[in-house]
Amino acid sequence: PSIIIDRISNNKWNCSYLWSILSAEHLKNYDYWDCLWFPYYKSNTSQRKKMLTWVKDKEVFLKKYSFVPICIMGHWSLVILCHKEEDDLPFIMLLDSFHSIDPTKLVRPIQRFLKDIYATKNKTAIANAMSSIDISIPSVTQQTNGTECGFFVLYYIYHFIQNDPPSFSLDDYPSFVSYAPLSNYTS
Repeated sequence: PSIIIDRISNNKWNCSYLWSILSAEHLKNYDYWDCLWFPYYKSNTSQRKKMLTWVKDKEVFLKKYSFVPICIMGHWSLVILCHKEEDDLPFIMLLDSFHSIDPTKLVRPIQRFLKDIYATKNKTAIANAMSSIDISIPSVTQQTNGTECGFFVLYYIYHFIQNDPPSFSLDDYPSFVSYAPLSNYTS
């Protein structure tokens, strides 16, 4: 883990790097979405259409867990989609390292984004239910300044995969999102 902190500090860290250091066995249940999808979706109608066209050809919703890094107004948060079965409604978590900006304000834009993604992938029943699906916002380790949010998104992904819940159950929640302080990873 100290090499991870070092790589992040030297700007050599991203989801691709994270995927390269984890075993195929660790990653069999996970995928991550391109971090540009959400900003393109939010920018304007023409960009939204382009983004949804890209998504149509991508293999999303095939794994138990999907990590969706999002950035709104320069702040990074992480959405985790937990899929029990292919056509079941997902359990959705929003992990945010800076609760003082009120992450509940992100719920509606995230729901609209996911609704359009599900519709694009012909998952109409889930798309239609998206506005009524709760997005859980658990308490997670918080950043201490205004510049660490991207680091925390990667930390949340890494920690979630390291805990590797064998299957998702509401009984397990929120125990599998209990994050150790970052200081545990810096020594």
